[in-house]
Amino acid sequence: MTHAREQALEQVLDVMSGHGAQPDRDSVRIRPSRNGHYQSITVEIRAESRRQLEAVYAALRELDIVVMTL
Repeated sequence: MTHAREQALEQVLDVMSGHGAQPDRDSVRIRPSRNGHYQSITVEIRAESRRQLEAVYAALRELDIVVMTL
């Protein structure tokens, strides 16, 4: 979940790519919140290990635009 910003998706995908997780751009789903202040970004990746997945989530949480990760 991110703040609804124009570059949010690119920031999220850049972080994932930076950790070796190649995001499937065809799987990307973006759903705006009811009031339009936030958006849910869903991206599928194939993680090589649990360590890699945890690193991706940790890096995503460091982004200013990210409100929550699941």
